[in-house]
Amino acid sequence: MSTLNGSRREMIAGSPPPPPPPPHLVMVPTPGLGHENPFLQAARRIADEGIIVTYVSTDRHISQVLNRPEFVHLRSSSSSQLLRFVNLRDGMGHIAEREFHLIMRTQEVVTKLTQLLEEVVIDLCSPETEKTRSVASAPPPCCILHDMFSTWAQDVADNLQLAKHMLYVSPACCLAIILQGPRLRKEGRAPVTPENEHILLTDIAGLPPIHPHDFPVSLVDPTVCQQTERGHSLFRVATVILVNTFHALEWRVLNGIHSQTKVILEIGPLLPEAQFCDDKTGDHIIKETTHEKHPCILWLNLQVPSSVLFISFGSIATLSASQILDLAAGIEASNQPFLWILRPPDAPMVTHGCDGALPALEFLPPGFEERTKDRGMIYSGWAPQVEILHHPAVGGFLSHSGWNSVLESICAGIPILSWPMVSEQKLICRFLVDTAKLAIEIQKNKDGLVTKEEVERKVRALMQGEEGQCLKRNVVIMQRNARKAVADGGISKQNFEAYIDHLRTGRPLKNAEFNDGEVRSGITGTTHCMDPVS
Repeated sequence: MSTLNGSRREMIAGSPPPPPPPPHLVMVPTPGLGHENPFLQAARRIADEGIIVTYVSTDRHISQVLNRPEFVHLRSSSSSQLLRFVNLRDGMGHIAEREFHLIMRTQEVVTKLTQLLEEVVIDLCSPETEKTRSVASAPPPCCILHDMFSTWAQDVADNLQLAKHMLYVSPACCLAIILQGPRLRKEGRAPVTPENEHILLTDIAGLPPIHPHDFPVSLVDPTVCQQTERGHSLFRVATVILVNTFHALEWRVLNGIHSQTKVILEIGPLLPEAQFCDDKTGDHIIKETTHEKHPCILWLNLQVPSSVLFISFGSIATLSASQILDLAAGIEASNQPFLWILRPPDAPMVTHGCDGALPALEFLPPGFEERTKDRGMIYSGWAPQVEILHHPAVGGFLSHSGWNSVLESICAGIPILSWPMVSEQKLICRFLVDTAKLAIEIQKNKDGLVTKEEVERKVRALMQGEEGQCLKRNVVIMQRNARKAVADGGISKQNFEAYIDHLRTGRPLKNAEFNDGEVRSGITGTTHCMDPVS
C-alpha cells in the first residue's frame, strides 16, 4: 500500500506541469450598431481561437447586446465560455439615447469611464471577480483592443502596462486621412474654413485628390475637430491597428499606409460567415435567422428577381420632411419596385429588434402609398438588412454609405446608389464611385437638397441602365474577392491568424507585403464603367 502511494507521488511529481491559461484580451467598443456589429464579430472569432475575450462597455450598451436576438446564438457557440460581457457600472443607462451619445464626448464622462475601465481590468484578475463582476477570474490581459472613438482606453493600458491595439471599423481610405489629422491641423488644413476649402488634398498615398468637404467630419467641423484632436493623435500610438476592410477592395490605400504606424492589418469583412457562402439565392442566410416571417421578407418573396430597390439610411440619420417628399416623388416617377425603410425626421436611433412602427407615413405625399401599393412597400420599424440584401428580389441599394452597409452590400453582390449623410460617408461615397466603381452618386443641388428629378434619373441609371449593369458586374467580382479574403489562404484570414499568434506567443507582427502587379492580376479585376450619370 505504501509502495503504491509512493509510486503515485513519484508519478505526480514527474507529471508535466498544467498548461498555461489562455491569453486574455479586453475589448472596449463604442456604443452604436456601426461599431457594435464588427466588434462582436471580432470578439467571437478571437474567442473561437481559444483566447479569453472580455467585452467591456457602458451599462446601456451591454444591456442592448445581451438583449439582441443574435446573442442566443452567440452564447451557444463553442467559444461561449471564453467570451464574457462586463458593464462599466457607469449608472447612465437612464439617459435618453441621443443625449447619451452627446455626453459620451465630454471630458467629464471620458474621465469617469477611464477610471471605471481601470477598475474593471484590475477586478478581472482577482480571485473574487466571480462575486464582484459575475465572470471567472482571468490572467492579466495581454492588451486592450479599443475602438476608434475609445482611445481613452489607452490611458488605462499605459497605467497597467498593457499593449494598445485598435479595431478601426471604418474603411482604410478614412484611416489614411485621419492618420494625417495632426499634420493637417498643424498646416491649417483642418478644420475646413472658407480659406482652405478649395485646396485639394493630394499627398495621401493610394488616394486620388480629395476635396476638403469630403474629409471625415472630424476634420471638417470645428467643434468635432477640437473634440477629436487628442484621439486622432493616439491612433499612431496604437501598436496594432486592425481594419475592417479587405485588400482587394482598398489595396491602393492599404499599400500607402502600411508604413505610417507600427502594424496595420486588414481582417475584414467582419460579417457573419453565412454571408460568404456561395449560395446565389440568399436562402441560406434568411433561413438561418429568425426573420423568415418578417413583413419585409414576406413581401420580397412575391417580387420578381433583381427588381427591387432597397432604400435605407441606417440606424442614425434621418431625412427632413421636405426631402422625404422629393425622394418619394422621384421613386414614384421612376416606376421602380422598391422597399423603403422609412424613419420620420429626428426619429430615435434604431436598435436590433425594435419592431415598433414609427409614425412615418404622414410624411409621404398624399396618396403615395395607394398609387405605389402594387410595386412598393413602406416599412417604418427595424428591418433585417442583411437578409433583405441577400434576397433574390433585391437588385440595388439606395444607401447612406455607412461602412457596414457597404460591406454587407458587396458581400450580397448588390450595387449601391450612394446618398451620404454624416460622418465619413462623403469620403466613402467618393471611393465607391470614383475608385471602386461600385456605386452611382445621388448629387445634391446648391441648396444641399436632392431633387425629385435627380432621384428618378439615378434610380433608373442603377436599376435599368447600362451603367447599373456594369456596376453589378463589378460588385459580383468584389463579392468573390471578399470571400477569398476570409477563406483559408486569403489575406484577411492570414492577417487574423498572425494576430492570434501574436496574442498567444508575443511574436512581433509585421505588415504583409504585396506588389501592385500581384494585386491587380490576382484579386482585383473590376470592369471600367462608363462616365457616371450626371
